[in-house]
Amino acid sequence: MDLVQLTDRLWLRIAPLFSTASSLLGAAFSPFMLLGPELGIASIAALTYIVTRILSRLYSPRAIEKLQEEFNKLKEMREEAASHGAKEVCKGLDDEMDKIYFEQMRVSIVRGSAVHSIPMLAMLCWVWSYFSPETLQRMYGKPYVVKLPFTIGIYDHIGAGFWFVICLGLVWALAVAVKRVRRKETQVPAEKNYA
Repeated sequence: MDLVQLTDRLWLRIAPLFSTASSLLGAAFSPFMLLGPELGIASIAALTYIVTRILSRLYSPRAIEKLQEEFNKLKEMREEAASHGAKEVCKGLDDEMDKIYFEQMRVSIVRGSAVHSIPMLAMLCWVWSYFSPETLQRMYGKPYVVKLPFTIGIYDHIGAGFWFVICLGLVWALAVAVKRVRRKETQVPAEKNYA
């Protein structure tokens, strides 16, 4: 058996799982779609953002904390060595700190992929395939989500996938704005010195 046959057999076993998952997601999100394609897909984008935030709080590998502790210890040792003028020791500590920094970056990229990129891209692919122009035409009588008042090249509308990306970006921007407002509200204003 060659590689092509192996991958074909594997795909034939996995494909029904994807179809079942797609049907389950369609059933789960069907109440949102009663709001119309614009608000329905916007709600799916908001839920996707919320799920990624929950995942990022739940999945915080111990390796990141351990690497940060090691980095802080080496930083303190380097500051001590620099105060005594030990340049060779500082150079060795710098090399160790670089290794830890790049390991932290690698772990952070893996974590970011697991809790942010993969769920968002998976939902984007699902929205794009599930809400095809034919499905939108059947559900809402139009093969697009939003009609534009102008044309961009040959397009005068926005499809489900691009609308999901726009809504996800807006939800993220709104979450950042709310976080900044809350941070400003919780900061205690410094007492003015009138002396």
